[in-house]
Amino acid sequence: MIKIVKYLQIKVAAMLYSPENMPRVAREDMNHTHEEEVALVNRIADAIEALELGDSRGDLVPLLDEWLAHTRAHFDSEHAIMEACGFPAYAVHRGEHERVFEILTQVIERYRKEGELAPLKQFVMETWPNWFDNHVNTMDFATAHFANMAEQQGKPF
Repeated sequence: MIKIVKYLQIKVAAMLYSPENMPRVAREDMNHTHEEEVALVNRIADAIEALELGDSRGDLVPLLDEWLAHTRAHFDSEHAIMEACGFPAYAVHRGEHERVFEILTQVIERYRKEGELAPLKQFVMETWPNWFDNHVNTMDFATAHFANMAEQQGKPF
C-alpha cells in the first residue's frame, strides 16, 4: 500500500524521499536547508519503522534532538533573511514557525515522557509532510522571491 504525499512517498514499511519532487524556492541556501530537513525526517521515519519491528537500533531520541536543533537553526536562518530584506510578512511567517516548532516540541516531549510511538509516527508521516509542502510552496516561496528581489536592488544581506 503506497500513499503519495506530494514529494514524499510513504509505504507501510518505510518513508522514501524523492529529492527531485521536493518543492523548490528561489534561494539555494533555503533549498539546501530544506533538503537537510527532509533527509533527517526520512531517517526518523526509518527509526520509527525499526522500533515497530522490534529493532532496538531504531533509537529515536538522538534523531529527535537533532531534528529540534536543525529546525530551530532552519527557522532562525529564515528569520535573518526576512529581517535583512525587510520582508513585509515577516511577523506572519515567524509566527507560523513558532507555532509549528511548539507542536514539534510537544510531540517529541510526549514521546520522551510516555514512550508512545503512534502520535510521533502520525506527525512524522502525515502532519509534518503536509505542513512542510504547504509552507515551502507558500510562505518560503514568497520569502525567497522577495529576498532575491531585494538583493538585486542592492540591499545588503
